[in-house]
Amino acid sequence: QWDITETNNFRFGFDSQFHTLEYYERYLTTSAVPFADEWEANPTNLSAYVQDKVEFEGMIVNAGLRLDYLNTDGETYINPLEPDEGTRSSEAKIQLSPRLGISHPISDQSVLYFNYGHFYQPPAYKYMFEHNLMEINRGNTLVGDPDMDMEKTVAYEVGVDRSFADIYKLSFIAFAKKVENLVGTRLVRN
Repeated sequence: QWDITETNNFRFGFDSQFHTLEYYERYLTTSAVPFADEWEANPTNLSAYVQDKVEFEGMIVNAGLRLDYLNTDGETYINPLEPDEGTRSSEAKIQLSPRLGISHPISDQSVLYFNYGHFYQPPAYKYMFEHNLMEINRGNTLVGDPDMDMEKTVAYEVGVDRSFADIYKLSFIAFAKKVENLVGTRLVRN
């Protein structure tokens, strides 16, 4: 982070996560066909962002951009019900997320603001790798997909804050969110 001028502050950052995951689970072991799940995975998450905060007379603007990268390095059956059809590899996912925040002081105790942003996050790894390379031996088995898209949220917010006596704050906020690519299940009949 550095101050380009007294009214312009620029910052950037990055994060890298390299995972080694091992999962082993057995339950209903007394059943003739017990539940079993076992997998190993090495997913990679990378992210970077840039943000510029510019203060104008009567307005503050925060503008930024975030890059998210996910590579599960996973493989799954083309058709889990027909393992002989072969496997397919997951593809790396890259997402670009704009962010914008604008605030306007109405007085020395009140501020009007607006925020907008795209936000991505990978699904839980269990849902990506669960039973994904095991032969299905029960009718109620969940099968993961390491090629799932990242969950996406687009959020809007507008509000007014008002301070009282330097210890109280009253806020009026309106917001909207659109969420996509949430993890779900689909019934597949053999």
